[in-house]
Amino acid sequence: MALTKLAAVLLLALPASAAPKRASAAKTREARLEPAKLRTEVPAAWGLTQDGAVAGSLTPALTALGPEGKDGVRTRIGLRWYGPGNRYFKDSAAYLARQADAGPIPVAGEKTGPVEDASLMGKPAKRLKRETFETIPPQSHEGRSVPVKEELLVADYDGGFLVLELRASAADFDKARPAFERAAAALSPAKPRGP
Repeated sequence: MALTKLAAVLLLALPASAAPKRASAAKTREARLEPAKLRTEVPAAWGLTQDGAVAGSLTPALTALGPEGKDGVRTRIGLRWYGPGNRYFKDSAAYLARQADAGPIPVAGEKTGPVEDASLMGKPAKRLKRETFETIPPQSHEGRSVPVKEELLVADYDGGFLVLELRASAADFDKARPAFERAAAALSPAKPRGP
């Protein structure tokens, strides 16, 4: 009992700066996928790349690259829009069928969950989760396999469909989920930029 009182007195004597601080909300920045006229928010400290984000591209993509984990896998959040008439998938159902399919040569240990109902931008969407592997270093015959988790949200949009994806090592996936949830909650049609 005396030890507990002593610990309480010592804690009260600590300066306020030594007390544990409450985690603040991570700073975010806007990310825009212009050809699809979409916007979302990603962690401000993450790198941002655009692929095919030019007029006329049928599958423009935006990727937010997070930190590299101890296992060598970089966390990433991707947003891709498959516009009407894209050459890859007829519609979102065809995309999901391909993602849920084990393929002609199943990967040992890979698990793809069932397609579930979800919501994105206030509209019906589908969710698919997968556990797979990534070779580190990439494209190496002598690399090691690191367990990776993916989550896809797929929704019809503007005559085509969009895919919001989280990919992270299994060890870092839960830490990355808040950034993914923020990106999903912030996803919306982009308003034209002012002059």
